[in-house]
Amino acid sequence: MRQGTGPAATCVRPQRKKKERSTMKDSKSGSLPSGAGSLIPGFEVPQSPVFTVEWHGRKKGCRSGDAERFLETGEKYYFGEGADQDYAEAVKWFLKAAELGDDWAECYLGRIYDLGKGVPQDCSGAVKWYRKAALKGNTQAQTNLGVMCLEGRGMRRNAAGAAKLFLKAAEQGEPAACVNLGILYGSGKGVRQDLAEAMKWYQKAAEKGHAGAEYLLGSHYYGGFGVPRDVEKAWEWYRKAADKGVAEAEYTLGFMYMNGEVRGDESEAAELVRRAAAKNYHQALCLLGVMYGTGTCVPRDDAKALGWYRKAADAGYTLAWTAIGHMYFEGLGVQRDYVAAADCFLKSAGQGDPDAQNMLGDMYRIGRGVRQDYAEALKWFRKAADKGHPSAQNCIGEMYWSGQGVRQNRPAAVRWFTKAADKGDPDAECNLGEMNFAVKNYDEAAKWYRLALEQRDDPETEFMLAVVLSAEGWPGHDYSEAAGLFRKAAESGNPSAQFNLGMLYKAGRGVRQDYAEAVKWFRKAAERGIPEACYALGGMYYDGRGVSQDYEESFRWWLKAAEKGMAEAQNDVASLYRGGTGVQQDDEKARMWYLKAAEQDDPLAENSLGEMCMKAPGGPDYAGALRWYRRAAEHGCAMAERNIGRMYYEGLGVKKSVSEAAGWIRKAAEHGHAESQFNLGSMYIAGHGVRQDYMEGLKWVGEAAAQGYERAEELLRLVAQGLK
Repeated sequence: MRQGTGPAATCVRPQRKKKERSTMKDSKSGSLPSGAGSLIPGFEVPQSPVFTVEWHGRKKGCRSGDAERFLETGEKYYFGEGADQDYAEAVKWFLKAAELGDDWAECYLGRIYDLGKGVPQDCSGAVKWYRKAALKGNTQAQTNLGVMCLEGRGMRRNAAGAAKLFLKAAEQGEPAACVNLGILYGSGKGVRQDLAEAMKWYQKAAEKGHAGAEYLLGSHYYGGFGVPRDVEKAWEWYRKAADKGVAEAEYTLGFMYMNGEVRGDESEAAELVRRAAAKNYHQALCLLGVMYGTGTCVPRDDAKALGWYRKAADAGYTLAWTAIGHMYFEGLGVQRDYVAAADCFLKSAGQGDPDAQNMLGDMYRIGRGVRQDYAEALKWFRKAADKGHPSAQNCIGEMYWSGQGVRQNRPAAVRWFTKAADKGDPDAECNLGEMNFAVKNYDEAAKWYRLALEQRDDPETEFMLAVVLSAEGWPGHDYSEAAGLFRKAAESGNPSAQFNLGMLYKAGRGVRQDYAEAVKWFRKAAERGIPEACYALGGMYYDGRGVSQDYEESFRWWLKAAEKGMAEAQNDVASLYRGGTGVQQDDEKARMWYLKAAEQDDPLAENSLGEMCMKAPGGPDYAGALRWYRRAAEHGCAMAERNIGRMYYEGLGVKKSVSEAAGWIRKAAEHGHAESQFNLGSMYIAGHGVRQDYMEGLKWVGEAAAQGYERAEELLRLVAQGLK
């Protein structure tokens, strides 16, 4: 029996559980779920003009004669003011004014042909009319012609030509042209990219009250494009644009409130996003889903969250399907349905959403909602990884590490883990920590686990770092820090950490030795079903450490560990049955538990089975005993080696051979068996089975005495007296 000492190792290290990667989770900080990343208004510099002119600034009555009369009549029909709206009738009157050379009529006709209102859509015709008006200096025609030139509608695409048209109109103060010119400078289309120049033109348009320019100024300050990032200035410009009803600005302000970037009333944040959603702004529809799903700025309501996500998806916002997929995956606001989740992810994944691609990879990898298919999983992981998705990169690494769907390639796995870890993926950092721990590269292991903890507060990672710090034989070894980490993880309910903290208290490593505290933590872990903790707690009851000695309680806890398959506990339960300690004596049950332990190559159980063969009720079974002793000896059991030596010494079931006995006794002595060390020393002193050698004999007797073996100590005293 191991005398209830518990496991030899300080740390039990469980298999690290792979976390489900659906990240729809409760949040009060405004953090967005996976799949909603595109909702974050980080704002790349806009890449194309978004502003044409839908007319402003024409002073009525500035012309005389028929041209003004024809133009005003056309406007009545165009806008439906003073007459029923009738685009065809408006065209008739604008043509009359245009025949008289009126640039505003020409501009209206360009817009009508551009949109196909009252006439078949005709981009070439639109260009013709815009050009006529532009040549007369009409700034709005110049602006709209520039947009068509940039987009290649009705004319050859020419970004540089568009920039010239925008500049002509902008220099005359046309706000939309200023905005569009700013966008070209921001994107580097048709002109050399110059963010400061872009800001200059936005500022000019904003001074004239152009809402789009105000929004874009906010975006530049928010993203730090061409100016130092300044959230307060961004908020000021977004506020101006939002007050003019710009949906993008309303949405972004709501996001900033929700994310805690500006102080404000939560209800105002929700109202701003609702205003943008009422304009069918896709991202706002989706963000309302996030807000209801996380309980941010509104009471949490998963059903409402799902409803808003559906509205966003129905409005054509493909990425909303990723969020809906997460709702089905987690069973939030709807019954859990992995098949439906996979269908939703497929819709977004097909449109290139890396979060959805990563989730599909996960589902194919584990066969959830789809048929398990490693090749299909790898395909989707690669699509997401190509877009820099760190979780997908980590998963590819795991597949290479274990050979799932690919030939096992651990160097490739390390490369993928490193790619993901470089982007801060905590799972990849933990994988690198685990790999380095396995090869005893403790410095690197600790580094990666510490980096993972910077990304998330995770009891499991804290536990693994504590395991590394508990490993002896490296400069960073630190039981004190390990104890602190074990305690933090233990108090968070990690049962393995609870067990390990108990082991530190039992040994007095990193903490003051305290058996009662050890028992407390062993009990917590044992009640969570950790077999090592059950075994250690049983040992404390057996030895009476931290609790009153109680063999029955010891048996109860050892039995729990034994039933969970722990070989050491199975051996000790068998020993209690065999000796009738804490339980009624029962050789059959003892033999049953010894056999269970022996099936796991437990050497003490194998040796005990040999001993039971020697004491069989019908007489000694020498052959059976020798078979079990040899098996135990192969597994390094010194007691079994000593027993084989005895059988040869006494000729029990084998031909008597003192020299063969001496060989086995030497093996046991070399493995630290005190009695065998004494016997071997005695044989050398007497020259029995070995060549006589007093000094060699006294050396082995001394080894035994150093372990407190009384016969060896007595012999050394007699030798010392004889020498005197």
